[in-house]
Amino acid sequence: MEKSNKSNQDKNWIERLHTRSWEMELLIVGFALLVMINVPDKLSGLEVKWKSTISADFINVLLYFVVIAKVASYILLINLIIHVILRGFWIGIVGLNSVYPNGIILNNLNFSSRFNKFLNSKVKDLDKFAVTIDNIASSIFAFTFLLIFIFFSLSLYFLVLILGIAILLVSVEKILPDWLDSPYAIFIFSTIILPYIIAGILAASDFLGLGFLKRIRKNWFSKIYLFLSKCIRVVTLSFLYESIYYTLISNISKKITGIILACYIGILMFLLFTNYSEFGYFTDETTEFVMLHSSYENRIEESKRITNPTIQSNVVSEGFLELFIPYDIHDNELFQNKFPDVKPFKKIGLRTNFRYTSNKDSLNIELTDEEKSKIILDAFKKFYLISVDDSIYHNYNFYFYKHPNADEPGFFTIISIDNLKVGNHLLKIEENPVSDSLENENEPYYIPFWVN
Repeated sequence: MEKSNKSNQDKNWIERLHTRSWEMELLIVGFALLVMINVPDKLSGLEVKWKSTISADFINVLLYFVVIAKVASYILLINLIIHVILRGFWIGIVGLNSVYPNGIILNNLNFSSRFNKFLNSKVKDLDKFAVTIDNIASSIFAFTFLLIFIFFSLSLYFLVLILGIAILLVSVEKILPDWLDSPYAIFIFSTIILPYIIAGILAASDFLGLGFLKRIRKNWFSKIYLFLSKCIRVVTLSFLYESIYYTLISNISKKITGIILACYIGILMFLLFTNYSEFGYFTDETTEFVMLHSSYENRIEESKRITNPTIQSNVVSEGFLELFIPYDIHDNELFQNKFPDVKPFKKIGLRTNFRYTSNKDSLNIELTDEEKSKIILDAFKKFYLISVDDSIYHNYNFYFYKHPNADEPGFFTIISIDNLKVGNHLLKIEENPVSDSLENENEPYYIPFWVN
């Protein structure tokens, strides 16, 4: 008897919680919107910082997940806004229904019988309409995370494919150096990579088709497809959200679910991979005719990381330029190729904090930090070619400098421009080929400025 009473109490508590769940939804959504509204920008900043501080390919794979998180934040933000709008609409309907509990009174409208019949069949009462909106609003949370997990699964699938191909190329290359030009390439592709691609296509088609492949009764097909589904299920981690997916497609019309899912994914892909612009005669490329606000320190946006050379202002009246060139980690390999005798202060990449000396090292003369600094800065002075209006500058010195904007490491120098006339001038920073055998990998960077 006591168990029965406790069961009834639990059931009543759950029912009361369900009927008042909209209050918790609005509370959570309001808080989430305040938090999420700045998340995409924060993730963009993290992406820029990551790209400017880490260049190792095996670590940059993690950057892939930052992009996924950014897309997921946009999905969550959009759906939360839709949820707030629907809940506001729902509250309006409930409030109106409480004022006018009789709903629509067609007799008071004095419409013709044809319109009365049409309205009776098509227009819902306020209470039924409120229930429909309530169900949609309550389902948006589950649908939102379903979409996020779908995008995450899609990203995982391609990530595993790319990593698998990369590992395969490295592994087989050691055994068969010229395997890409041999029949082995077709055999390896058809036995390892192609089945994975086919399994992914089948799983995606079945998912968007709301399980139409699972309804095929042929024993041989269901046996093969079950095995492929299990593999894709593990790779994409779809088991984390399949209960949401099957609940929705088993309780809502398959046609409506399929249309909503296909439209939402289609719109998302369209927004991610397309853009619209009518500025046909405007370029975003860095040329001598383009001014970037990020080139002038008096115009740099707060919290934005400096990733390109800068001077103090677009209008200069001091008689000198304060030039800061951020350390571009992607130039490390090129710098080492141009100056193989210049040794870095510390090992590039992953290293331990423990230092040791061997007998071999003790025979070498250890350079002081001052001597190393001079050698490295002199090399970077040769690495860059700095000119103003086609006049190359040589009379300057580089200094190691951490910019106060966000402690960006780089090189700082002051260039005298006393001899320049009042008017428009162009600062150009480019890589110095050093020798005819080495070509520049990066385009020159231009900073237009005015002398006052």
